[in-house]
Amino acid sequence: MTDFALESAYRQCLRFSYTSFDRIVIRGHDRALQAPAGFADWCRRLCPDQPITASWIGSLARRFHKGVRRFTTENRIPVVTAHRGMDKFQTAATYRAKMTNPSGVYLVIRARETAPIYDSRVPRQSTNPDYRTIIKRIGLVDQYYFYLVDPYWGPISIRFSSHPPFNVTVYLNGNRWLAAEAVRHGLVIETKDNSVVRCNDPGALETLANGLEPRQLRAVCDHWVYRLFPVLTREERSRSFFSYRWFLHQVEMSHNMVFKDARTLTKTLERHVDLNRTCLHPHSLKTVFRSSPHGRYDRNIAVSVRHAFGGLTVFSAQYGDTRIKQYNNHQQTFRTEVCVNDTTDLGVNKSLDNLPALRERLLQLTTRFQDLQACVVSTEYHRGELTALAKPGQVNRTTTPGIKLENERILAVLTALPQLVHYPGGFRSADLRPIVQAALRVDYSPSQANYDLRKLRGKRLVERLPESRRYRLTSEGGRVAAFLSKLREQILAPVLGPIRARRPPLPARRPLPPKDLTQLVIIRALFDLSDQLALKPAA
Repeated sequence: MTDFALESAYRQCLRFSYTSFDRIVIRGHDRALQAPAGFADWCRRLCPDQPITASWIGSLARRFHKGVRRFTTENRIPVVTAHRGMDKFQTAATYRAKMTNPSGVYLVIRARETAPIYDSRVPRQSTNPDYRTIIKRIGLVDQYYFYLVDPYWGPISIRFSSHPPFNVTVYLNGNRWLAAEAVRHGLVIETKDNSVVRCNDPGALETLANGLEPRQLRAVCDHWVYRLFPVLTREERSRSFFSYRWFLHQVEMSHNMVFKDARTLTKTLERHVDLNRTCLHPHSLKTVFRSSPHGRYDRNIAVSVRHAFGGLTVFSAQYGDTRIKQYNNHQQTFRTEVCVNDTTDLGVNKSLDNLPALRERLLQLTTRFQDLQACVVSTEYHRGELTALAKPGQVNRTTTPGIKLENERILAVLTALPQLVHYPGGFRSADLRPIVQAALRVDYSPSQANYDLRKLRGKRLVERLPESRRYRLTSEGGRVAAFLSKLREQILAPVLGPIRARRPPLPARRPLPPKDLTQLVIIRALFDLSDQLALKPAA
């Protein structure tokens, strides 16, 4: 079982937690039909005596449309034509609420969208009247979305392209599958949409979530796609060797921490987002997404905070085609969601059989991301630790000066260190100098950088890599840097900003109420602390 850092930080507020796949998008296609030569061979197997003309290719599309109309008419299934701005998900939910059968297709949506298609053209200089040139291109075609309820997977949808090569996309939800699987195994659960919010045996729930295998995904895809495929009969599929192969297109994995109280969850998430937005530098996240610690970083990374529907705050980080989001799910679950749109970015092939390897990579992303956040969220310092920094340190057998926090330069160096953890081979003093120089707005020489780094090495805040001139931030160094950043940005700046720079004296004549007296003592203590850290009141 994977240990998640944020679970330890928020353990006292949690009811239970679990990890499962969320959205799973699977694409299917016949491999032979993806190239013009393979498509021509398939056509000859399907109709050996029929020239591959444009009208014959169009007849396959017309057969598709007729098959859909026949199926929907016989089963009395409504067909809706999509329009601009239409929310297919909400439309399907409205029709699903009116279902009378426990399973089966309840809605078909017809949409005009782009898809790969084939054209047949007569060559200008060909002497054979039956010879055609097959060209593959992207064109506008009718795509049909079949919305249905599966006994094991719950609500799913399937998109068919009405033109050859008849590619298909299957949309599944792992959380809905997990809820149905838990009920079948006798667990007592309570769900809210696609999230489990109560469970009598969280350990068994986690075991079921880890039991999702490729064969179960392949089974649901084969069952519904071949059953609904409206253009070829079973005999025609057998004669032409038509069969779908399944590939992972988009996969989401969610780590769900179910809180005991909705108000506690709201306060915790807002504080969590504020701390990470301030202290978590975007560059430090590159080591989270990388599948290999070596090589250049050729993709941009973005960290953003946005407000979604219902006033919810969403904290997200994106690197290439991979995204991590954290948000409040239905006021009960703190969800960390990892979404990958191209599995090869994580070093995993798209074949459905590679689902276990992809699960491991997504778990690694989640744990790395939360480990990085835990340094910011759960940073704490005990009495005497700040004073101990001022005492001399030691590098090998050499004594080094202590770290005095009233020194503005060393404080700028400490707060700059988290911006350098994205260097997989360690950072150099030349990488540190521009950041510190920009913060101090004065020249920061190489000798000063080497002197400061030696002091940090003496306190075990950074370490020098063997046989190199590169450095790496230690876990203790990350804790110190996060603590000082939070102390400076989250506590001192907001409190000291509206207060006058002059210390207010304690009143001598008229005694103050206990509440006001306590506040005055706190303010004086904060001024003393700001003097030690060389901080000035905010403007």
